[in-house]
Amino acid sequence: AQLNSSKAAISFFSNYFIKLKFNRISFSISHNSQGFRTKRCHSIPSRYKSLNMEWLPSECLASIFQYLSLSDRLRCRCVSSRWKRILLEWSLLNEGRFLIRKDTQWTPFFSEGCPYLFHSIKFLHLESVSISYDRYRHQWDALTPRLRGLVLQSSDISSTDFISILSGCVNLRSLHLVRLRDLFLSGVVLNKEQDVSRLALSLSKLRDLNLSENRYMSDFIFSRLVHCAKELESLDISGCNILNGACAPTSVFTFPELFRRIAQGGCHQLKTLNLSSTGLDDKGLFELSELSSNLSLKNINLSSCSGISGEGLLRLLESQTGLETLNLDHCHRWMNISTEDRVCQIALRLAKIPNVSLAGLYIPDEWNSSSKKLFQALSKGNLWRQLNVSGVRVPGESLIHSFTTGGVLCNLRYLLMSNFSSCFSSERLLTFFGSCRDLRILNLSGVENVTDSVLTLIFSRLKDLESLNLNGCVQVTDIGLGIQETPQIMQSPRSDADSKIHKRELTDVFIDDVEDDIVTIKNLTKLRELFISSTKVTSSSIRNSFFFKDLSKIDVSYCFSLDDSSFVFLGDQCPLLQHVIAKKCNITDVGFIALTKRLKILSEIDVEGNQYLSSHALDDLPLTCRYLKVLNISHCYKISQDAVARVEEAFFNLTLYRHMYSTYQMMNENFNDPILLYKKSKKFEPWKLFCCVSKPSPQLQD
Repeated sequence: AQLNSSKAAISFFSNYFIKLKFNRISFSISHNSQGFRTKRCHSIPSRYKSLNMEWLPSECLASIFQYLSLSDRLRCRCVSSRWKRILLEWSLLNEGRFLIRKDTQWTPFFSEGCPYLFHSIKFLHLESVSISYDRYRHQWDALTPRLRGLVLQSSDISSTDFISILSGCVNLRSLHLVRLRDLFLSGVVLNKEQDVSRLALSLSKLRDLNLSENRYMSDFIFSRLVHCAKELESLDISGCNILNGACAPTSVFTFPELFRRIAQGGCHQLKTLNLSSTGLDDKGLFELSELSSNLSLKNINLSSCSGISGEGLLRLLESQTGLETLNLDHCHRWMNISTEDRVCQIALRLAKIPNVSLAGLYIPDEWNSSSKKLFQALSKGNLWRQLNVSGVRVPGESLIHSFTTGGVLCNLRYLLMSNFSSCFSSERLLTFFGSCRDLRILNLSGVENVTDSVLTLIFSRLKDLESLNLNGCVQVTDIGLGIQETPQIMQSPRSDADSKIHKRELTDVFIDDVEDDIVTIKNLTKLRELFISSTKVTSSSIRNSFFFKDLSKIDVSYCFSLDDSSFVFLGDQCPLLQHVIAKKCNITDVGFIALTKRLKILSEIDVEGNQYLSSHALDDLPLTCRYLKVLNISHCYKISQDAVARVEEAFFNLTLYRHMYSTYQMMNENFNDPILLYKKSKKFEPWKLFCCVSKPSPQLQD
């Protein structure tokens, strides 16, 4: 019977694949005039032989299409007119994002058969490519009218090509011009009034402008760009070389001209301003505060601006009362030079901002007696949603005590306190995490006082965690993750090898009889990211506690007690893993192959420093992990150059990290790399290595 409701369709579709999974059937679906055929290797019940996808409602098909990539959606569009109509109605072909990082990818994209993608691409990112408009004029004319976002990063482009491309982007919402040295160094961009008028028509819908890390930006170019984009809501000029001189020429970038253009250029809708790493000082903050009548900011980033003092920061907080996000990472001067009363006034203002970042803050030791006023002012921040106190150096337990007693953490969702340096006990930390129950992201990397008892409290109270970072917490063991300590009766006085085997067997038997009410990491059912590098976790924890259906990223680097069975369990118990980071954790070819065969949706594999991996581990990688984007095999000395070359040829857009020279391959007599053979010779002269690369000698060729 035909399914009419979407709930019944989803239930039928899921039950069908569950039946196939439990019957261990490998199948492939192909479309024909009668619907779909199922090719099976084993017997399939007769009631599942006539599965027709046309029975499913539009809502169910649209939810299935959302899990496909852009190329797969384009193929589904050609299956039938109904599928094409569903893809268009649900706008599943309008959010295509394309990233090009090399010239070798740039040429085939425009010339060798990708024009069918132009009507679907809405966001284009070009990095380190040579951009030409005249050579691909027809392709640019078909692509630019539909673009909503354009990123030009470290690319080579002339001023004429820049004007020609942006003139066609009439629907552009976001424009990122990052590290375009040659473009702004010439100084001829937007030099003509005709070019300014053309861009003013095309960039009328622009909302986001990013000019970060352009060391040769000038007042003249910036004023022309802001004049073309009058409806800006976000401006990013982080990393630009900005001066404070009021009488500087227009060939340099200055703060007075920046704020004057923001006030007079029609940027009354500006909500986000990023001034990090620009050298902003109190004088610039005073000028920014004077724009409060014409400008109402919500997000300000002032990280790494070491010239900011307490007076300028207080003036800014008093003028911009509607702030929602403030970033003061590595800004020490406002705390060290200002008086205590002024710092307390700043703390009262910070308590009213939902998202605050104070990473790298240093409180002097001489403030130990009078720091209670500061922390009492911060404890009134019950509106905080995000708090970053990573690397904060605080004397004593006054900060932790004020947070636990003032109700600061009751509404907190994101808490980052990596490398938090403070003399607090684990008991105080238990009270600290017991007061925040709505946390979604928790970062405790590098905090030495995180013990197994603290983890037990986290697993029992913070059940809605989506990301947990325990990197560098050396006191974390299997007991903290829920594996009980082995009783004394299970210990055996034998040799080292026999005792390890005997202890492992008895531990497995003991774990099977553990009571169900013990608090383990399995309570975090919504966990998506887990980082446990440099901890004392063993394979027993992964086998008995790591059952995460939504986990997409895991980091088990420097966990030396893991073996191949750990990665087999990860592949079986975490089916949605896409990012696996396992540096120096004794994985071999057996564990690597088992992991890649079980997790075919892997997009990142990092196995740096695993010396037991050989070339055999990469043989089936192009067949099992077709969506791989990042592969790190550096310092895996048993992997040959030929295996690496085969992997690079199999993947089109793969970012590969590997070491330059391999000690193992240099000792291998069958290796035929001329550079390494030249280094193996007795008379090795490093200054002749470049000649060897450019034109090998006849002896090396032989």
